[in-house]
Amino acid sequence: VDNGTGTIGLLVLNEKGKFIRIKNISYGSYTLLFQDLIPTSDGGFMLTGNVLYNYGPGQRDVFCTKLNRQLNIEWTKIYATGALEEITGIIETKEKGFFMFGYQLDGFTANSRFVKLNAAGDVEWNRLVHFASNSTPYSAVQTYDGGYALTGTELYKFNKKGNLDSKLPLRIF
Repeated sequence: VDNGTGTIGLLVLNEKGKFIRIKNISYGSYTLLFQDLIPTSDGGFMLTGNVLYNYGPGQRDVFCTKLNRQLNIEWTKIYATGALEEITGIIETKEKGFFMFGYQLDGFTANSRFVKLNAAGDVEWNRLVHFASNSTPYSAVQTYDGGYALTGTELYKFNKKGNLDSKLPLRIF
């Protein structure tokens, strides 16, 4: 949890749930909104969230930090657009990269943001898509063909190059 000093504290537990140690990760003077922590196939973790700034009307950027098994930082990246960005989730891809998703606010309109990262956190492709319903993605999986299926208010499918294949409204029966 960020305590206003740009530090996130992680509790390290063993496989039986026994406390081992506390690990603090510092991000300088940034104020952070923690969003997600996922395990990675190499035994490490991906930590994601948003950076809040003291300047600009509502500017928020996305950060990703790759941690190794010992919770030491391998790399940290901030993905800045100058707009209010929110990450809602991230998954590790079959290629050991990452696929993150969220939204960008433009006035009263929410545009869905989809970003494919390589293993070093470099952007392979980045898509900003406007849906009439202001749909925000909340869950994703990588599909058998290397693309991505996401759910929010709508169900959408991207191919592995980041092109939108389809969009379907969700129906509750």
